[in-house]
Amino acid sequence: MRTYLFITSLFLATSCVRAQVVSAPRQMAFVQLGTTGIGLGYHNQLNSKFAAGGNLTFMSATPTVFMKSISETKQHRITASAKYIDATAFLMWFPVGKEYYGEQEDYQFYFKGGLTYRMNADLSVRTDYQLKQSGNNFNNTDPVKGRLNVDIRIAKIQPFVLIGHQLGGNNSNLKFYFEWGASYHGKPKYTITQTNTPGITPLNQARIPQLLNGIIVYPILNAHIGYTF
Repeated sequence: MRTYLFITSLFLATSCVRAQVVSAPRQMAFVQLGTTGIGLGYHNQLNSKFAAGGNLTFMSATPTVFMKSISETKQHRITASAKYIDATAFLMWFPVGKEYYGEQEDYQFYFKGGLTYRMNADLSVRTDYQLKQSGNNFNNTDPVKGRLNVDIRIAKIQPFVLIGHQLGGNNSNLKFYFEWGASYHGKPKYTITQTNTPGITPLNQARIPQLLNGIIVYPILNAHIGYTF
């Protein structure tokens, strides 16, 4: 009888442990917003130290800035354009471990590294300029003006390294994260063109190659909202 009770108790205890392991959340689907755009992602916890996953992000931004030169007689309208789609694969490392088979350890930090494949990239900076005028807007009807275009091409495959922090979601399936780091794209390739009408001197473009050649990394700041299951 005692043997029967012992075997039954052991079976029930083992079943409870197995049920806990199976039901513990090991996967996460998340929404991402940051300097690489907006997108969706997924990762799977491989063990207490590592997770692997991927995400797809979309960027389409065309900010414009109006400026009046202090040392020159010109005013400028600068428009930057960044449009692309990124497909990313990554590996996450939790240095102090992330336990999924008991009480979850929240508010941890982790390291993330991987590769990004950039598709359909359209990166450019356009500067329209004209003689200084009253007001704080560019006069599109003024026939005396010029334009400087810089079209930029960077590597399609880019390695990256990030540090992530969980900011909220203790004892909840809904988690909040912040990540910061950089991707490496090397020296960009570029094409510079400039046109101007009579009556205005062209911009000095001699320093543009030196500036672009010094930009070999891109800063990454991302916010995540994820759901574990």
